[in-house]
Amino acid sequence: MRFLVRLVILGFAGLGMYKAWELVGPKVAEARQRASGARERIEPAIREAADTLQTATKDAAEELAEGARGVDDIAPDAFGSAAEKVSPTPKMAP
Repeated sequence: MRFLVRLVILGFAGLGMYKAWELVGPKVAEARQRASGARERIEPAIREAADTLQTATKDAAEELAEGARGVDDIAPDAFGSAAEKVSPTPKMAP
């Protein structure tokens, strides 16, 4: 008798799962379809943003490299003249 009761309970559980799947199945398919549509819309925007960021990064690097070319000559002179003003050691030597 216990076996029969367990079998009936298992049957009702299986029926409940089947009904739940019947109710949820179409909603799941609809959600998958919406998600794939969203991916198709978002993917080109992400690619465009990545390309824009890459281009901006390259432009900024080139601009910094061009700006740094003229600084190589100025920086040692400024440092040297400032060091001469602060340090009186060359004049103190006999």
